Amino acid sequence: MTQPCATGQAEILPYGLRQLALTPYLDAQGTCLGNTSYPLPVAMTLGFSESEQYDELRGDDILVAVHGRGPQVDWSLEAGGMNMTCWSLLSGGQVIEEGVTPTRVTRMIKSADDLRPYVRIDGRAISDSGGNLKTRIYRAKANGRLQADLRNGAFQTSRIDGVGLPMVGDGGRWLYEFIHEETDSAIPGTPDPNPLPSPTNLHATNIAATSLTLDWDQVGVFGQNTGDAYQVYKSIDNGVTWTKEASTVMVNTAAVATLTTKTTYWFQVTFLQGGTDEGDPSKPVIVTTP
Repeated sequence: MTQPCATGQAEILPYGLRQLALTPYLDAQGTCLGNTSYPLPVAMTLGFSESEQYDELRGDDILVAVHGRGPQVDWSLEAGGMNMTCWSLLSGGQVIEEGVTPTRVTRMIKSADDLRPYVRIDGRAISDSGGNLKTRIYRAKANGRLQADLRNGAFQTSRIDGVGLPMVGDGGRWLYEFIHEETDSAIPGTPDPNPLPSPTNLHATNIAATSLTLDWDQVGVFGQNTGDAYQVYKSIDNGVTWTKEASTVMVNTAAVATLTTKTTYWFQVTFLQGGTDEGDPSKPVIVTTP
């Protein structure tokens, strides 16, 4: 039985630090966000940097081109204590509770086949401009050393290193985010939902005078919820205003009819999670009918 982290906040906080929280994912790939966020001790700090690996194309010892493999976040949690639940969220271990008070025993067990899971990291800092500044690493995993020691009668985590990767199924759009709020607000125990993915690689085929076919790549989380669908939008004023096509579609292709000859159309597609919650639109495709 997993127990929530201890709550509470010190009356006097170190400058620049306000709150840190971990939110687990319910699947191994890090696509289904859990329903509860667990706070870390206020004495723990979060540091991270953006990095990217590059491949070099050379010819006759001359650098011809450099190709990036995509950015990632290198992060670390430093200093402070941590309870069993938060340690299990980073290590992949299991928290087991046996018995009842006053003889209850709580254990955190890590097996050799327990893989480290993905978590979302939310941080809240004091801001010079008022309100508060929040940082969010969407898909983080502790892929480095989990360093801790027992001293002064407490379990101390001196350093935990990890990597943050883009969310699955959104074309790599969401890696991390900074959020400044004019009104100070805490990181909630029930997490804000992750952004929904957008369809990618939208293109048109079978272009005729009054009809065409749109195709796009299936988003990575499609089918996890009953009623998942797509909505096609059309514009005839260069993307200024958009109108919905007649109905949503349950597959990653759509036939569009009743078009006008020699007319330029813009199309885009959104993902509807459960048929209701709508994500950001795809990049538009522009088509002129013959």
